[in-house]
This record gives sequence, structure tokens and C-alpha cells, in this order.
Amino acid sequence: MTRAVSVVVERAPGGGRGWWMQFGDTRHFAMPCTEFRALEWVRARLEASGAERTERGRVLRLLIRELDRKAKAEVTAEVRA
Repeated sequence: MTRAVSVVVERAPGGGRGWWMQFGDTRHFAMPCTEFRALEWVRARLEASGAERTERGRVLRLLIRELDRKAKAEVTAEVRA
């Protein structure tokens, strides 16, 4: 049984070095932070929630592609219920 969880990664406004990360209802702001560290935070939440390896990879690839184009990336992840 699985459930859908919203995953959001966003650069801090104004070109700062901070990142907003959200996994479901959990929000976290890191300053200073790199894109790699922000994605590591998301990966750790996915792993803790029981997302399979292929799902973790899919979510992270989608986030990276979106962040290459925009300052905010939103993806829906599938994790254990």
C-alpha cells in the first residue's frame, strides 16, 4: 500500500544561498546550503518514509531537472502508507 507525498525544493528569494525544502507537512529551511545538500535532505526523508530505490531516483531526477529551469521544483513521491 502506498500514498502520495508532495515534495518541494525552492531557492531562497533574492538569490540568497538558502533553500526551502518540504516533504509532506515537514518544512525545512537551510542557510547557507547548496543544491546538493537540499536534495540530500529530500533523499533522507524519502528513505525514512519507505520509498523504494527506484522511486527515490525518479523523484531526485525530476527535482534536478526542474531546478535547472526554475527556482522552485514540485514533485509527487510515492511512499509506503
